[in-house]
Amino acid sequence: MCDRDTLAELINLHQPAARGFWCSCGEALDCHIDQHRAAVVIAAGWRPPARRIETPAELDALPEGAVVRTAEGRIAEKTCHYGAADRHGFRSDWAETQDDDIPIGTDELDDLPAIVLWEPEEVTSGE
Repeated sequence: MCDRDTLAELINLHQPAARGFWCSCGEALDCHIDQHRAAVVIAAGWRPPARRIETPAELDALPEGAVVRTAEGRIAEKTCHYGAADRHGFRSDWAETQDDDIPIGTDELDDLPAIVLWEPEEVTSGE
């Protein structure tokens, strides 16, 4: 069975029951059936494709703590974000995993594209 068939089977196992308040899997629905199916698929291990960064401006836009792998295999974590741009027009410092003692600027992560390996969840106020 191919991945697509496995995914389709998993989705088809979750149908709204007659009155719509229950799923065919037996769980009570506290959300729309599509949201329930999405939660089931994510719990089964599906993940969206990795985010691809093409430009230095996209690197600058990542939140502090984000980790990327560049086209040449360099791994770097964004360590800080400045309010104003530096002399090159960038607003970020990065630490490479091989040498995290010396911060580098966004302009030095020039072997793009990069893949986002991890980025912090967005935190809303009051949490």
